[in-house]
Amino acid sequence: MLQLWEPGYWVWPMHMPLPGAGSPSQSSRGMRSREIWLEVIEAAKLHYRPTGSLHLAYQDDESAVAAEFAEVAPGQGYQCEWLNKEQVLQRSAGVCPTHLRGGLWSPVEFTVDPRQVIAQLPIFLRERYAVQFLYDAPVRDIDPPLLDVDGTRWEAGNIIICGGDDSKTLYPELFRQSEITCCKLQMMRTVPQPNAWTLGPSLAAGLTFRFYPHSRSAQPSPSSRNESRVRCVTMTDV
Repeated sequence: MLQLWEPGYWVWPMHMPLPGAGSPSQSSRGMRSREIWLEVIEAAKLHYRPTGSLHLAYQDDESAVAAEFAEVAPGQGYQCEWLNKEQVLQRSAGVCPTHLRGGLWSPVEFTVDPRQVIAQLPIFLRERYAVQFLYDAPVRDIDPPLLDVDGTRWEAGNIIICGGDDSKTLYPELFRQSEITCCKLQMMRTVPQPNAWTLGPSLAAGLTFRFYPHSRSAQPSPSSRNESRVRCVTMTDV
């Protein structure tokens, strides 16, 4: 494995997997990915918490979409249910109750400690499967079966590219034509909380419903869609 950054700079989108976020084929692939991750995490004896997740609704249009999705989702293979305000607050002490309508509960998500996974998983893969990790090894060019790794030529039977936010290094022209806009997702970590307080289920809210295609199977009214668009534009401007 050729890694651009040193180990301390890895960023993995693994904190809250969302295996149901997509089309049926994407959902199946996501659930299979979840199975693999659980298999590896348990084999490596890494800690994880099967917390599930709550997608919270604080507006009428959000609750309409979430509740309708909860009705049709089981028939499409998703595991989720709509909870009213009182049921949500029973599941998580970290939810703000003000203006809360309810939430979409899913039991399949789990959380990990990114710092532990980043440090320990490469060790497990190296010891169990003889995976070789090379850090600070930027790939400059790929012409299968050859790779240019900062001036050194490598040969591989199969090449899997995980470009992340650095795709423009390998394919600058395609990146410029893609109209992709780079952005950052900031993950913050709190200090240990008093009295062993924990968040419980992973939480998401509001505009999250616009980001994941699975919510499109629920069709809110045109007025609700317009309200959501206005709120999206307002928050983006801020």
